[in-house]
Order: sequence, then C-alpha cells, then structure tokens
Amino acid sequence: MPRTPSAQVPLGNSRAAFDASPYASLKLSTYFDVYDRLLAPFVGRNVTFVEVGILHGGSLWMWRGFLGPHARIIGVDVNPDAVRWREHGFEVFIGDQSDPAFWQSFFEEVGPVDVLLDDGGHTFEQQVVTTESALPYVRDGGLVIVEDVISSYMPEFLGPSRNSFVAYTKHLMDRIHARHDFGFSVGEVEDTVLAMHVHQSLVALEVNREACTKPSTIVWNDGAQVGAEDYREALIASSFDWTQLRRLGHLAPRGVRRIVARTLLPLHRRFALWRSNRRARRAFQLRKDLNTH
Repeated sequence: MPRTPSAQVPLGNSRAAFDASPYASLKLSTYFDVYDRLLAPFVGRNVTFVEVGILHGGSLWMWRGFLGPHARIIGVDVNPDAVRWREHGFEVFIGDQSDPAFWQSFFEEVGPVDVLLDDGGHTFEQQVVTTESALPYVRDGGLVIVEDVISSYMPEFLGPSRNSFVAYTKHLMDRIHARHDFGFSVGEVEDTVLAMHVHQSLVALEVNREACTKPSTIVWNDGAQVGAEDYREALIASSFDWTQLRRLGHLAPRGVRRIVARTLLPLHRRFALWRSNRRARRAFQLRKDLNTH
C-alpha cells in the first residue's frame, strides 16, 4: 500500500511533497519555489486541482501532499493506463488535450476548477487549446499554469515560431493591455485574465473577471503640489533646440503661436519619441546580435 504524502510532509511544501511521493515524477527544480508562492492560497482548502499529463502518477500524490486531503485532485492523460490511479482516490480522465471537444465534455462533467496545470505533451497546439479551453471554467482567484514552455524555443517542437505558446502569451499580453482605453477590441480572454506570471519555462495566468472589469483611471491624492517641473518632455526633446522654438513662438503673432502650439510642437514630440524608440530598437538588436555570437 503506497504511503500517503499528506501524512508525512508539511502542507504547502512542494519539494517535500515531491520527494515523498511514492511514485515517479519529473519536474524542473526551479518550479518548486514558484509552486509554493503561487499556490499558497489553495493549500489546505476544498479546491479542485487539475493536472494534465500524469504519466507515472507521482505528481498526483505530490499535489495531494502539497494541497492536503480536502483538495479534489483530477488527472488528465491520453494514455488509457492512467485510469489505475482511480483506485487511490484520484479522478482520472482520458482524452486528447488538443481537442476542444474533449475539454467541453470534461468541464461539463467536472464543473468549475480552481487550478489547471498543463504538464502534458508540450506542443504549441496542446498548450494553446488547453489554455483557451480551460480559462472560461477557472474560478475567480484561480490559475492556469503551463509548464515546460521552453518547448517554444526547441527545434524538435518546431520552435521558435510565431505559432508557439510563448508567441501566444506575447499576444495575450497585448490583449491584457487592451483593457486600457485605446479603442482595441476586448473579448473573453481580456475579461478573464487579470495578470500573467512569467517564470523560467513556466507561465501562469491569473483569473479574476471582477477585477478585469474595474476601470483604470488616473487619480490624484489630496497632497499639495509644489510646482515641480516635469522633466519627461525635456528629456524626450533634449536633442532639439526647444528654447529657440519657444522663443520664435513668443515673438510671432498670436495666430502663429497657436499654430506652433497645436501643430508644430506635437509633431516635434512625435518625431522625438520616434527617434527615441528607434534607438531603443537598435540597442535591443545589438544585444541580440551579441548573444548570437
């Protein structure tokens, strides 16, 4: 009879639970600190935790030891032999994680979950389909965690690619920022994912629909303003003879000054910002070139 990790290790210590698991499991050593930090709110609670890719079963026991006996642990695998873990109190579903129809039937039976962790096949399609399929069913305050995203850079997974999971997360970052009033379209993901946590080979998406709908507005406190000059504009325009342009504006008739203020100065600012951004791109490209030699 396998030993029960939850009776031997302190709750919330993923490495201790991993080491105490009676069956084999494979993790990156850098994951454990991330688990302990991100999953701490779920420890000891009546939560539903789903892991995709359970292989030898060791991670199921690890999560039981980490989260405690009140957690509902569910495993998903494409290998039919994984049903053996049902005998030990785990729910196990057999299916293809790249198939949206499987996920539809899965969540119809399981219901909402608190955490879904993808440690499955690591292909781009599997990771993206699993993420998109799971997000609508994760409770507010929950997480979708995708492991081994290093596959996005590996030739054996056809990476790097604009279709990789990392490329998907970069696009997702744009969609998160789209909640600001820029006139971008806002869809279900933007209304679901509050934040992204990016770690070495691991990405966690934080779900909180209520927080996503809160407007982001500029606010001032009631503190006194001391008349300090804002140097941001001066720094942007540092390479331009700003004083000369202002002097010409003051000497010109009022109508010309209005044209300068409304047209020439904004155009100059856009040009200065464009030049600054171009320098930033060149610096970034230089770092990339240095790293490839």
